[in-house]
Amino acid sequence: MTAVESPTKHSRPATDAGRAVTALALRQTRRGALVVIGLAAGMSAVAVAAYASTVKDPADAAALEALAGNPAIRTLFGEPVALDDAGGFAVWRTGTVLAVVLAVWALLAATRITRGEEDAGRWDVLLAGRVPVTTVVARHVAVLAAAYPTTPSTGPRPS
Repeated sequence: MTAVESPTKHSRPATDAGRAVTALALRQTRRGALVVIGLAAGMSAVAVAAYASTVKDPADAAALEALAGNPAIRTLFGEPVALDDAGGFAVWRTGTVLAVVLAVWALLAATRITRGEEDAGRWDVLLAGRVPVTTVVARHVAVLAAAYPTTPSTGPRPS
Protein backbone atom coordinates (compact mmCIF):
# COMPACT_ATOMS: atom_id res chain seq x y z
CA MET A 1 0.00 0.00 0.00
CA THR A 2 1.06 3.49 -0.70
CA ALA A 3 1.05 6.00 2.11
CA VAL A 4 -0.73 9.27 1.41
CA GLU A 5 0.32 12.40 3.24
CA SER A 6 -2.26 14.32 5.19
CA PRO A 7 -3.51 17.51 3.52
CA THR A 8 -3.03 19.37 6.83
CA LYS A 9 0.73 19.47 6.28
CA HIS A 10 0.34 22.55 4.09
CA SER A 11 -1.48 25.06 6.29
CA ARG A 12 -3.89 26.89 3.98
CA PRO A 13 -2.91 27.09 0.32
CA ALA A 14 -5.88 29.28 -0.61
CA THR A 15 -4.97 31.81 2.09
CA ASP A 16 -1.33 31.79 1.01
CA ALA A 17 -2.41 32.34 -2.59
CA GLY A 18 -4.65 35.21 -1.47
CA ARG A 19 -1.73 36.81 0.33
CA ALA A 20 0.36 36.45 -2.81
CA VAL A 21 -2.35 38.20 -4.85
CA THR A 22 -2.48 41.03 -2.30
CA ALA A 23 1.30 41.36 -2.41
CA LEU A 24 1.10 41.51 -6.22
CA ALA A 25 -1.48 44.30 -6.02
CA LEU A 26 0.72 46.20 -3.54
CA ARG A 27 3.72 45.91 -5.84
CA GLN A 28 1.70 47.11 -8.81
CA THR A 29 0.34 50.22 -7.06
CA ARG A 30 3.17 51.16 -4.70
CA ARG A 31 5.20 53.39 -7.01
CA GLY A 32 2.20 55.27 -8.37
CA ALA A 33 0.79 55.82 -4.89
CA LEU A 34 4.12 57.19 -3.67
CA VAL A 35 4.29 59.58 -6.62
CA VAL A 36 0.75 60.83 -6.00
CA ILE A 37 1.38 61.23 -2.27
CA GLY A 38 4.57 63.17 -3.01
CA LEU A 39 2.75 65.36 -5.51
CA ALA A 40 -0.05 66.09 -3.03
CA ALA A 41 2.37 66.87 -0.21
CA GLY A 42 4.48 69.05 -2.50
CA MET A 43 1.48 71.02 -3.75
CA SER A 44 0.29 71.57 -0.18
CA ALA A 45 3.76 72.70 0.94
CA VAL A 46 4.00 75.14 -1.95
CA ALA A 47 0.57 76.57 -1.10
CA VAL A 48 1.56 77.05 2.55
CA ALA A 49 4.82 78.74 1.49
CA ALA A 50 2.91 80.98 -0.91
CA TYR A 51 0.52 81.97 1.89
CA ALA A 52 3.39 82.77 4.23
CA SER A 53 5.12 84.97 1.66
CA THR A 54 1.96 86.64 0.34
CA VAL A 55 -0.20 87.33 3.38
CA LYS A 56 1.92 89.35 5.79
CA ASP A 57 -0.48 92.00 7.10
CA PRO A 58 -4.26 92.52 7.50
CA ALA A 59 -4.47 94.41 4.19
CA ASP A 60 -3.18 91.34 2.35
CA ALA A 61 -5.71 89.16 4.15
CA ALA A 62 -8.52 91.54 3.15
CA ALA A 63 -7.39 91.41 -0.49
CA LEU A 64 -7.39 87.61 -0.32
CA GLU A 65 -10.95 87.65 1.09
CA ALA A 66 -12.02 89.91 -1.78
CA LEU A 67 -10.42 87.53 -4.27
CA ALA A 68 -12.17 84.58 -2.66
CA GLY A 69 -15.48 86.42 -3.01
CA ASN A 70 -15.18 86.42 -6.79
CA PRO A 71 -17.65 83.89 -8.27
CA ALA A 72 -15.17 82.74 -10.92
CA ILE A 73 -12.53 81.99 -8.28
CA ARG A 74 -15.12 80.18 -6.17
CA THR A 75 -15.99 78.04 -9.18
CA LEU A 76 -12.36 77.08 -9.71
CA PHE A 77 -11.26 76.57 -6.12
CA GLY A 78 -14.51 75.97 -4.21
CA GLU A 79 -15.89 77.60 -1.09
CA PRO A 80 -13.07 79.08 1.00
CA VAL A 81 -12.82 77.99 4.62
CA ALA A 82 -10.41 79.54 7.15
CA LEU A 83 -8.49 81.76 4.74
CA ASP A 84 -6.89 83.45 7.75
CA ASP A 85 -4.85 80.29 8.33
CA ALA A 86 -2.12 78.80 6.11
CA GLY A 87 -3.74 75.35 6.30
CA GLY A 88 -7.14 76.65 5.26
CA PHE A 89 -5.55 78.53 2.37
CA ALA A 90 -3.65 75.42 1.26
CA VAL A 91 -6.80 73.29 1.31
CA TRP A 92 -8.74 75.95 -0.58
CA ARG A 93 -6.07 76.35 -3.29
CA THR A 94 -5.14 72.68 -3.75
CA GLY A 95 -8.31 70.84 -2.75
CA THR A 96 -10.06 70.69 -6.10
CA VAL A 97 -6.90 70.00 -8.08
CA LEU A 98 -5.78 67.23 -5.72
CA ALA A 99 -9.24 65.66 -5.72
CA VAL A 100 -9.10 65.43 -9.52
CA VAL A 101 -5.50 64.12 -9.50
CA LEU A 102 -6.34 61.45 -6.91
CA ALA A 103 -9.48 60.37 -8.75
CA VAL A 104 -7.65 60.11 -12.07
CA TRP A 105 -4.81 58.15 -10.44
CA ALA A 106 -7.26 55.73 -8.83
CA LEU A 107 -9.10 55.17 -12.12
CA LEU A 108 -5.92 54.66 -14.11
CA ALA A 109 -4.39 52.36 -11.50
CA ALA A 110 -7.55 50.27 -11.29
CA THR A 111 -7.67 49.98 -15.07
CA ARG A 112 -4.00 49.06 -15.31
CA ILE A 113 -4.07 46.35 -12.67
CA THR A 114 -7.25 44.76 -13.96
CA ARG A 115 -7.79 45.24 -17.68
CA GLY A 116 -4.15 45.99 -18.51
CA GLU A 117 -2.89 42.82 -16.86
CA GLU A 118 -5.65 40.84 -18.59
CA ASP A 119 -4.71 42.22 -22.01
CA ALA A 120 -1.06 41.44 -21.38
CA GLY A 121 -1.98 37.82 -20.66
CA ARG A 122 -0.63 37.74 -17.13
CA TRP A 123 -4.01 37.19 -15.48
CA ASP A 124 -4.50 33.95 -17.38
CA VAL A 125 -1.58 32.50 -15.45
CA LEU A 126 -2.77 34.05 -12.18
CA LEU A 127 -6.33 32.80 -12.54
CA ALA A 128 -5.19 29.28 -13.43
CA GLY A 129 -4.32 28.86 -9.74
CA ARG A 130 -6.49 28.42 -6.67
CA VAL A 131 -7.83 31.94 -6.35
CA PRO A 132 -11.12 32.76 -8.13
CA VAL A 133 -11.42 35.91 -10.24
CA THR A 134 -13.75 37.61 -7.74
CA THR A 135 -11.18 37.24 -4.98
CA VAL A 136 -8.38 38.56 -7.20
CA VAL A 137 -10.37 41.63 -8.21
CA ALA A 138 -11.59 42.19 -4.63
CA ARG A 139 -8.04 42.10 -3.28
CA HIS A 140 -6.80 44.52 -5.95
CA VAL A 141 -9.67 46.92 -5.23
CA ALA A 142 -9.00 46.63 -1.49
CA VAL A 143 -5.37 47.63 -2.02
CA LEU A 144 -6.47 50.66 -4.09
CA ALA A 145 -9.06 51.61 -1.48
CA ALA A 146 -6.43 51.36 1.25
CA ALA A 147 -3.97 53.48 -0.74
CA TYR A 148 -6.49 56.21 -1.55
CA PRO A 149 -7.17 57.53 1.98
CA THR A 150 -3.47 57.59 2.86
CA THR A 151 -3.05 60.63 0.65
CA PRO A 152 -3.35 64.09 2.25
CA SER A 153 -6.84 65.37 2.91
CA THR A 154 -8.39 67.41 0.16
CA GLY A 155 -11.65 68.29 1.85
CA PRO A 156 -12.50 71.30 4.00
CA ARG A 157 -11.33 71.17 7.57
CA PRO A 158 -13.96 70.82 10.29
CA SER A 159 -14.59 73.95 12.33
